Amino acid sequence: MKRFHLLDGMRGIAAVAVVTAHQDQFFGEAVFGVAGLAVDFFFCLSGFVIAGTYDAKIKSRGLLWFIGVRLIRLYPLYLIGIAIGLINQLIQPDPAVSLIPTIIFSMFMLPTPSGWGNILYPFDMPIWSVFFEVVVNILWAIFGNIGKRALFSMMFICMLSIIAGVMLSTHHTIGLGFLWKHLPFGLARAIFMFAIGALLVRQWRRDGKAISSNTLTLLMLAAVGCILLPRLGENFGAPIYGLVTITVVVPGLVYLAARIEPTRTLTAICGFLGATSYGVYVLHDPLGNLVAALAPQTVALAPWSGMAFVALLMIGSWTFGVVYDVPIRKSLAGILERQSWQVLADTPGRMFPPAPSHTLPGAIDDPTIDAQVPSARGAP
Repeated sequence: MKRFHLLDGMRGIAAVAVVTAHQDQFFGEAVFGVAGLAVDFFFCLSGFVIAGTYDAKIKSRGLLWFIGVRLIRLYPLYLIGIAIGLINQLIQPDPAVSLIPTIIFSMFMLPTPSGWGNILYPFDMPIWSVFFEVVVNILWAIFGNIGKRALFSMMFICMLSIIAGVMLSTHHTIGLGFLWKHLPFGLARAIFMFAIGALLVRQWRRDGKAISSNTLTLLMLAAVGCILLPRLGENFGAPIYGLVTITVVVPGLVYLAARIEPTRTLTAICGFLGATSYGVYVLHDPLGNLVAALAPQTVALAPWSGMAFVALLMIGSWTFGVVYDVPIRKSLAGILERQSWQVLADTPGRMFPPAPSHTLPGAIDDPTIDAQVPSARGAP
């Protein structure tokens, strides 16, 4: 099994970019102007890892096994984010949120039925992308063996849907998916990028060995941040930039990063970024809202409060991974094994970051890019 350390690091940087956009009150302004494109990066990583890691296992172990693995990977930290969001709702009630239905649907990781213009997950808004990732993962597990022509046809339809969403949306943005009225466009976005990732891993298997280079590693880490920086506002260039980024730039970065290996020091840094990225993603919005509600004076300290928030969030995510997330997942994996589902603790990859990779020998890591994919050249 091969772990893509650079992709881990890039995923972590993308997650931090999302934090600065959703919690811009701690930074004074949005640092990354198009941080929403990080979600497309996550979807693409998910396709790369899921297709590369799970295709053969799904055939031998079945759909229910795969769903169990995915939910075990996502649920522990997801529930923490939902709990913090519930506290926010109790402290600062939003009249648009129906408390009991939201609690019930959130417990099952389902979007809360509400008004057409309301968000899918009132307690933790960014979870919308995790939901779409799970949906697309299951669809891939069922239909992943479709022929290349059918796959390209599906991607073409999804791209037309994305373009339609950009044209119909109020701000002509590609960042659609978190509202109920965005539902079809968010799903199209997830399917399109996941499919690109799945195609990329097939090409990666046919190509040569990885290049070991710290210089290229640093350039790629910088690149993923740079593509999320532009502040394009609502001018004509914004949707064009977004479409070019998801169809050309993101796939190119993922493919190149999969062929670059950092040396030991940067491997450790990338590992930390990757290990904290899922926690950072699912906890930042409810936690940031809670901090702003309980300590509003922190907003006046921007951007220092923003930097402190990101640092503490990453440390907290790592800590939660070690003392809570990994032990819970290990226990649940054991239950699944006893149920004859044969869940192996070495399952890799996901659309969102893995937990600290050293804690489980073959941990159930899922969705965004736990970036472990069987090597075409038989890497261990």
